Amino acid sequence: MIFREAINNVIKHAHATEVIGELKVHEHQIILKIKDNGVGIENEDASNLKSIKERVDYLNGKLIVQSNNGTLIIVEIPRGDLL
Repeated sequence: MIFREAINNVIKHAHATEVIGELKVHEHQIILKIKDNGVGIENEDASNLKSIKERVDYLNGKLIVQSNNGTLIIVEIPRGDLL
């Protein structure tokens, strides 16, 4: 659901022409990165990130948002919480 919500945000708000998704599964954590070349996010607390933040918090994860020359969203989830 986190990936789907992030992609929906790109489609609705970013005006991007390119999106790159990356999923890495490590022994102790899962890392999801989504990068677009859109207009960026003005405020990291934007309402369109609220549901992603809630899901990440529920999974005891970490959400990192960087917005310059597009947006990079990084989600880090501990694997122990998913097993």
